[in-house]
Amino acid sequence: MNCEEYEKLLMRFGQLTNREEEELRAHAAGCPACAKVLEFIELEQRWIKRLCPQNRCMQRH
Repeated sequence: MNCEEYEKLLMRFGQLTNREEEELRAHAAGCPACAKVLEFIELEQRWIKRLCPQNRCMQRH
């Protein structure tokens, strides 16, 4: 796969199968651009979890 195809996996990060995530991480290990995007997505997810524990921010009132 090329970066364009991995970009589609990055857009679904957090919803990937174990195999897809392993493939993505293997690619990112050798691709600085995809590694940077993956790093950003993981950082963003950590902040969301920290700010909205147990998805309380996503629940309707």
